[in-house]
Amino acid sequence: MITGNKTNSILLQHNIEITIHSSLMIVGWLLCITSGIFTSRYLKRFLYTDNWRLFYKILQVLGLICITSSFTLIVYTRGIDNISTHGVVGFIIVIGLFASGLLGIITEITRNPNRIKAALFPTKIHRWLGRTVLLAAFINIYLGFIKYHLFDVYPHGLILTISYTLWLLLAVFVTIREEFRIKSWRRSGFTCDINIQGIYDNLEQDFYIREDQNKYRISLFVYGTVHVVLVGLLVATLISIQLLVCSSG
Repeated sequence: MITGNKTNSILLQHNIEITIHSSLMIVGWLLCITSGIFTSRYLKRFLYTDNWRLFYKILQVLGLICITSSFTLIVYTRGIDNISTHGVVGFIIVIGLFASGLLGIITEITRNPNRIKAALFPTKIHRWLGRTVLLAAFINIYLGFIKYHLFDVYPHGLILTISYTLWLLLAVFVTIREEFRIKSWRRSGFTCDINIQGIYDNLEQDFYIREDQNKYRISLFVYGTVHVVLVGLLVATLISIQLLVCSSG
């Protein structure tokens, strides 16, 4: 961790566009896109009928707005002269995000409620491209912290490190837990796709007979609360670094 004069030299290079760029990326990826994918993958069994689709679309659109705005801002203010690994990976990720979004639109237009199995194109490609892009974004956020020396500002860098690590651990834990929940649900005899609208309601009803609704709701509330708090802490830390910049200037 860097303190003293070195911290001051880092702060002098830290402009407000970096704070806005970083904050929008964190909100876009960690809050909106991640929550949308979680909803699509896991909460379709919890949100009755097709309500999850509207929630999913809203989150994805908000995430796309945040990420596009953030990317446009940093390119406009910083240019592409000093391109870095973070910048190259970020550009590829944004292209992948738009490609995944386009496939999602095609999936929605061509969706067949009576399908027996999801088609490779566009549905499965949309799903896996989206997950791949999301994982790449998690790595690139870390690269961004390194590029802008945010880990080196004391004590804010320590808070960023702990917050982001805890968020990633929470994401891994919840994903593993929910995957086991789905496998257990399917082992009970329901091996068909839970997206099939023709039998959706019956499966939904049976699912709630066999599951403890209140316990699951509490766990979702805890996940969501910790998730939002950690994202808020990351953004607040970035803003506090900017306040340091203002005070030192």
